[in-house]
Amino acid sequence: MKDAAVQKQLDRLTELEAKAEATKSASRDLRSYTRTLAYHDALSGKHAFFDPTNSRDAYEQRVDFYDSEFSQRLDEMLAEADSLPSISRQRWDKRRNVRIGIIADKFLYESLRVAADFVPLTPENLEEEIPTLDLLLVVSAWRGLEDEWHGFGGVNSEGRRLFSENAAPLARSLDIPIVFYSKEDPPNFAKFLGLAKEADFIFTSAEEMVPKYQEAVGDGTPVEALPFAVNFERTNPVGSERFDGNDVVFAGSWLAHKYKTRAQAAKKIFKGVQDSHLDLSIFDRNADLDQSDFKSDLSRYNFPDDFLPHLRRPISHEDVHRIQRLLPFGVNLNSVTASSTMFANRVVELLATGTTVLSNYSNGVNSLYPYVAIVDSEIDAQQFVDNLSTEYFRYGRASGIRDVFLNDTAFERVDQILDVVGVPYTRTDHRILVVADDEQDFADFVASQDGDFDFEWVTRDELAKTQGSKNGDVVVFANNLSLNSPFLVADAVAAFRYSDADAVELCSVDDPRTCYEFVEPGPRSTLQVVWLEPGKTFNTTPIERKILARTAAVANTVVSSPEAKDLTVIVPVYNNGRFLIHKCFQSLRRSSVFSTAEILLVDDGSTDKETLHALAVLEQVYENVSVFRFPPGGSGSASRPRNKGLELARTKFVTYLDPDNEQVEDAYIQLLELMRSEPLSFALGNMVKFKGTRSVINNSWHLKKSLKSAGIERIGEGVYHLGGNNRDLLATAEYQPMSIQALIADTAWLRSTGIEQPEGAVGQDSYFFQQMLYYAETIAVVPNPVHVYYAEVANSTVNSISAKFYRKYLPLEESRSSWLKEIGLIDHYSDTRFLAFLQKWYLVKLRNVVGEDRAESISCIYEIASMYGPRVTENPQFQSLMAEAEEEVRQ
Repeated sequence: MKDAAVQKQLDRLTELEAKAEATKSASRDLRSYTRTLAYHDALSGKHAFFDPTNSRDAYEQRVDFYDSEFSQRLDEMLAEADSLPSISRQRWDKRRNVRIGIIADKFLYESLRVAADFVPLTPENLEEEIPTLDLLLVVSAWRGLEDEWHGFGGVNSEGRRLFSENAAPLARSLDIPIVFYSKEDPPNFAKFLGLAKEADFIFTSAEEMVPKYQEAVGDGTPVEALPFAVNFERTNPVGSERFDGNDVVFAGSWLAHKYKTRAQAAKKIFKGVQDSHLDLSIFDRNADLDQSDFKSDLSRYNFPDDFLPHLRRPISHEDVHRIQRLLPFGVNLNSVTASSTMFANRVVELLATGTTVLSNYSNGVNSLYPYVAIVDSEIDAQQFVDNLSTEYFRYGRASGIRDVFLNDTAFERVDQILDVVGVPYTRTDHRILVVADDEQDFADFVASQDGDFDFEWVTRDELAKTQGSKNGDVVVFANNLSLNSPFLVADAVAAFRYSDADAVELCSVDDPRTCYEFVEPGPRSTLQVVWLEPGKTFNTTPIERKILARTAAVANTVVSSPEAKDLTVIVPVYNNGRFLIHKCFQSLRRSSVFSTAEILLVDDGSTDKETLHALAVLEQVYENVSVFRFPPGGSGSASRPRNKGLELARTKFVTYLDPDNEQVEDAYIQLLELMRSEPLSFALGNMVKFKGTRSVINNSWHLKKSLKSAGIERIGEGVYHLGGNNRDLLATAEYQPMSIQALIADTAWLRSTGIEQPEGAVGQDSYFFQQMLYYAETIAVVPNPVHVYYAEVANSTVNSISAKFYRKYLPLEESRSSWLKEIGLIDHYSDTRFLAFLQKWYLVKLRNVVGEDRAESISCIYEIASMYGPRVTENPQFQSLMAEAEEEVRQ
């Protein structure tokens, strides 16, 4: 056959193959579509969309259909939103007496404008306004407030040329400082770097970008991180408890082609909400795009067919804002997940309005706002929403409002800019006057309160003569505050930062009244917290209305737990109650296992007021929660509380969960059912790890592979009897540590092994698992994630690196090396695992140690190596690695 004929046949086969693949793909799409709500709507006669969406036109038709159904509900929500109180004044802050010229997009301008005299700059008013300014602020903008800077993101745009050739030189000639602020880092760093190079001072929304800017502009230009902020006029919680409907909205874009991880997380959240009692609405910002304005097919902006019944045409940013202020739930999606300071501004805006937020992962959100529900699966989203108690809903709401209005207002951000630049401005300082009968009562009250406040004691007699200072003061009547909360003062101050109330009454989370509302003040003798006007005394300051605000206190609620318990969850606690109550505990509270579990909180001697309060609240409210308290001070790691927990456990089965981690996918019930059905030492699953990005630590795959290599056969579905081959299994598994929070163990068996975690050591849980595997008789392995490990929580033991970190490994390695000698594996471990651990853990962490601590840290590593003997210390690879590390120290 001639070459041409052969090629023709090959082309024909390629074409047939493509057609076959297209047919298979269409078949898969159709099967998937038949499982959607939209398809079931078609079957019920609601519409005739029986096939998957296959074009942009088809997508828009379907969006139009469901949007028309929603139009009446939208009008009702907007009308209800309009009934919320309008806030134009607050007590605490005054506009800074500084004139700032600004080039920015609308959302950034709106978030800051209340804090200073901001002058929007346009191409037309530059020459007129710049000479009047104290500071010129140029932001990474795309179009400006009214499209006057359209194309500003383009390096060669007319707006950029105008700024570089006109605005910047004029400001410099007048000694007006130029400040650049990027709200688009890290993704658009390069796009706006030219503006940064024009500036005298640089701020970035992403702390991680500070070194990159410093490298680009030199050490002579100050660079700092500046997170997003809220404007109390637009985002405040007043009226937030009025609405009791089930609506939840998300307004945004489907950008799966650009942010795949974000899209995957969005699917989990949306599907979980879809399966819950809430009514989801998604306003597609791109639904009104015109194909004729784009070269590429707009279908890539289509939301998946799974969510068609929830899709709506876009509405204005202002309408979105009005609705979000009304609704109790909101969805947030972060495109940037690895930054500690850069995340969607929607987070702080929703929290400021008292909204409970469901979100995908973000390092910063997780560390700063632990009450934001970071849901990693559909069932987690659904269970969080459907099992959320009213009391916790209000507890989380109060926490978010407090944190945002004490730390994230426009005033904090503007003050930071002015302080760095050195522009003088008038601060608004206030006294916190505490009315108490005697000095001891005053001292007791101050000791009970959290927050950075300057308290002054006054008696009732002194109060009658005390006048408010020039900016006004806060008067706290300690004896009128009956609730137990470390945030009484903080929540009252927050209320004065989002309202102009004359007084504040603090309400527990189980108080049935509708809070965040203005009410009649009542008799002066009953008031709790009062705003003292400048120059006025308590008797003369006007008190016409007070606001009811929640605080983190529970008055009477007790949740009974009558079911028999067969699982103890041991939670080691030390000064991390903020995460305990919002992460660990809520993940258990929403799970199917909660009613049959005892939650044993073992406090290692916490001194933090928030932690002590969280322990007290959980112990007070839940009958199946118990607390064991060590004396104040702490032991240095989670070992002591975990050991005590195993000693105290009263149930047949046991597991561990750290305060800043979460049980996921309702996995504990699956492990528990396995333990109930088989005589197992333990049942183990996988771990999800967030460190910048999401990854799955596949314990099940690794352990099954090792079991097979060790010649250990299955005796049931995922069940293995080890038959005394544990020594070979441990070596074959390469001593791979697996999370003890991803397993449930038989309590009696675990106690019988006699193993304990070395007190004061870190890394002890990894060693503990190695021992568990060695002593196990029969185990079960499941392929599902069991818990989430947040590897970048601020102040976590393994994230804070100093010589102390290495000192804490000394007791661990001393115990492990001794144990390995006892079981005859010290040489094998030294030859295989130790050097890998040295290189991938000890020496990697060493890069984060600074100053004198580096030499001591290296000394600790040498001491650890000596525990394993000449097999390690005389190994040429070890000597080479340590020589490199020492050379880095000398440099």
